[in-house]
Amino acid sequence: RLTDSQSRGLLDFGAADSFMVRIVFCTSSHADGGVGGAGALAAKDVGTGVPSWWLRIQDGKVRFFLDDGSSSASVTGETSVSDGRWHEVIAARDAEDSMVYLVLDGRLDGMAVDNTAGGFGNSNDFMVGCFNGGERSFAGDIDKVIVYQGRLSDIIKISDGDLNTDGIVDIRDLVIMVSNWDL
Repeated sequence: RLTDSQSRGLLDFGAADSFMVRIVFCTSSHADGGVGGAGALAAKDVGTGVPSWWLRIQDGKVRFFLDDGSSSASVTGETSVSDGRWHEVIAARDAEDSMVYLVLDGRLDGMAVDNTAGGFGNSNDFMVGCFNGGERSFAGDIDKVIVYQGRLSDIIKISDGDLNTDGIVDIRDLVIMVSNWDL
């Protein structure tokens, strides 16, 4: 738990903010049960219809959710992660491109359009392994949690960031960068 006063609003992202959450985890739980069987990896949430964001395992897959209070964006990965093995997930919001992405173990695992127009700031604490109030606790191990603020092109600092040399710094470059990280 990182209290809202300790984080000084750094995890309360605005409408124009791009950010990424990188988590290394291992679980053999949360393979089914829908919302009730989900396990939160990281959350800065209040509840439905209130500015919030979270990352969790639901029905065996990673899900990233953003809510600005009037609209939401969500992306669910395609790969099952409830296999007892270590995984690295990066959930990314690119505000400029209006997209949300999931990169799992160095590969793009899901993406969706981000229709939100407002910010995601709230007064609740940043939680690792559960939602505020302790609901939907994660069953497994979490090794690393890193939150980056900024656009993908600001975060990638290797040469000019265009790792696949296609003339654009985008999610494809992030996939190349992640595949070269050590877990």
